[in-house]
Amino acid sequence: MARTWRIIFAICCLLLLTGAVASIVLTGGYAWDDGAITLSFARSLASHGEFALTAVSERVEGTSSLAFTFIMAAVFAVRDMGFDAHIMAGQLMSLAMLLATMFLLNLGLKRNAIGPEVRWLALVLFALNPMHLAEILNGMEMTLFGLGLTAFILAYSRRSRWAHLLIVMLLLTRFEAVFYLSVGLGGVVLVNREERRWAARLLCGLVLSFALITAARLVYFGDIMPNTIWAKMHSPYSPDIRMSEAIYYRFLGLKDFANAVSVFLVALAGLAILGARLGLLRDIKVWVILSFAIFALISGKNWGYDGRMFVGLLPVMVLAVTDHARRVLGGSPGYLVSACLVFTLAVSPVLRIGMWAENIKTIQTGAYHQAYVGSEKAAEWNIEFWPDEYGVTPVTFRDTGRRVDALRVILRLDTISFMAPDMGGLGLCCAPTHIRVLDLALLLNPQLAHQGYGALDDQLATERPDLIESHAPWTHVSGLFSQATFKNAYVPIIFENTLFWMRHDLLAGLRGNSDVIVRQLEPGYDLTNLRYFNPPVSANKIEFDYLRGYGVENILVLDRSGT
Repeated sequence: MARTWRIIFAICCLLLLTGAVASIVLTGGYAWDDGAITLSFARSLASHGEFALTAVSERVEGTSSLAFTFIMAAVFAVRDMGFDAHIMAGQLMSLAMLLATMFLLNLGLKRNAIGPEVRWLALVLFALNPMHLAEILNGMEMTLFGLGLTAFILAYSRRSRWAHLLIVMLLLTRFEAVFYLSVGLGGVVLVNREERRWAARLLCGLVLSFALITAARLVYFGDIMPNTIWAKMHSPYSPDIRMSEAIYYRFLGLKDFANAVSVFLVALAGLAILGARLGLLRDIKVWVILSFAIFALISGKNWGYDGRMFVGLLPVMVLAVTDHARRVLGGSPGYLVSACLVFTLAVSPVLRIGMWAENIKTIQTGAYHQAYVGSEKAAEWNIEFWPDEYGVTPVTFRDTGRRVDALRVILRLDTISFMAPDMGGLGLCCAPTHIRVLDLALLLNPQLAHQGYGALDDQLATERPDLIESHAPWTHVSGLFSQATFKNAYVPIIFENTLFWMRHDLLAGLRGNSDVIVRQLEPGYDLTNLRYFNPPVSANKIEFDYLRGYGVENILVLDRSGT
């Protein structure tokens, strides 16, 4: 019987792994651009020893995870890959971290005397949670965070000194880990006498580790927090809204938390009612779960697919349910503990069935989580369906990067400075020593991240970017078209079906240039044919209105000679 279970488990694992790899191959570079940003930083770090999007861009902590960046930099140091291979490497690494988490989860279940057959079934059901696939397709770090949290919980329970090192790993993986660990360890210090000294030692280690990392961050980056954290304090990441709306916005974060882990919360609540005398609040896992809920309430609704911020919490929830089921139901028939665990894990992916549909659409069309229009809508609107022409994907911005680099060559510039939002694909595709990036979306821009868009005109005047590209929603939230420097110094050009804003003094360098033909835009040209404008047209209304007011006759088209 055991041999039969092993064969079934092996087949299930093979099918899951095959499905995950096939999904990665089919999605390719059509997931989020955010993952490509981290990979671009890793590439610059490995190739040029500089923590920046490109080697000539500003040094800034613009990634969502230092640890994931370091890991991918180590991979790229072995071999600098092509664009598609870079993307796939990030996705496969995210998958590898999930597999490692499942290995540790198996150890944790085994310590709770869960039999092998039930453990194997539980692991398969755990892997089927669609949030895992969403994170893998985007090639991001939340599966690494889950691995670190799982390892920390297991090390904590065994009073292992490795817990101190794992604290450092978690702090480097996600900045907000300092909050989760502070609440988790602090809660145990308050209510659990048996574990108080051990938790207090780890809490002291946490404070010391965070202080040292902050000092290193200040020395290297000149900042005490990641640039991404500063950026999230400004619009559109933190909407500028009334107090009543702000309260509602915060509760949306708590709603996302409840939706992501609802079945686990119900299971823990039921176990607490059945065995109230055992005290859930003595358990560090429960405090860590509470810390995620509190942080979700403080930070509000997060950008990204629903539940992304809680992927790392899923294995902790599994261990918490198993541990408390063992305590409460341990004296009952043995199968009750197993039934509680399996039922909880089986219901979880069913409740997230909508995300499975989103994952499938991402695999089919790309960037579904960024509200990218699918092929059915394209047919309904009678517009051509071009996945590479729109959507916040690495492929989209790779193509933009190629156009920018081509303009650099035409303008005979050694280095071109380029301001735009969404830069991951550009950082991976093009020569990293020739494009200096200024991020209009704040994440990679220290000045704008600290001061907000009120400093945009000053940066335009100081940095004088050679080219600017802006699309919805960034044109609106930045107020780009209302900046005095922009209106006085930049003119619209169309190059290879992409609208750029070029600094007007560079136009002189195009006169007599044999590499390019300069002509006026034809009267009646349909602007909806431009990249980023189609689809959906309605999102780019501010760009349309501004261009119409500018006058079609004042828009120049650049064509490469011989094309």
